[in-house]
Amino acid sequence: ADIDDIKALSASLDAVVEYHNMYFILLGGEEPERVAAGVVSWDYFQTLGITPLVGRVFRADDDSHDTQATLVLSHEYWQRAFRGDPKVVGRVVEMNDRPHTIVGVLPDVPMYPQPNDVYMPRSACPFRMSAGERERRGSGMASALGRRRPGRTLEDAQSDLAAVGQRLQQAHPKLYPAERGYQ
Repeated sequence: ADIDDIKALSASLDAVVEYHNMYFILLGGEEPERVAAGVVSWDYFQTLGITPLVGRVFRADDDSHDTQATLVLSHEYWQRAFRGDPKVVGRVVEMNDRPHTIVGVLPDVPMYPQPNDVYMPRSACPFRMSAGERERRGSGMASALGRRRPGRTLEDAQSDLAAVGQRLQQAHPKLYPAERGYQ
């Protein structure tokens, strides 16, 4: 909810995306494997300017509860677990007791804020999208990454986000007590 508010209230950012990391067991490769999974909003890769090496990255319709779960593989994991097979796109694997279709493979680029084996849209994360987490504020589970609008300075963004933080603190004082310096 906080990330959605930052997205809606910020005048200096043209994109705000969500990221968090979890670990799951993936079935469908050569062996069951514990994987580091980046859980991201659908436009995460587009915002970072990353285009897939094979297949595609997430689309808006991938980040819906009503669609089949999808995965994007990191380049390193694709090489290690799938031997760089370009035909991996379309393959169905199991994670979280749910089938996931591999839709793409990332290029060999540094990943931010940390490397992961696979990436999934937030709607496929059983923890992030549980009934209690979807609207919960202040959980600290996810990080928000923003991109400045063209023509906006770093100082513009800092001032804008300070005002957004103050509005959220005033709207939810029990969650963000003023003495804690929420920003």
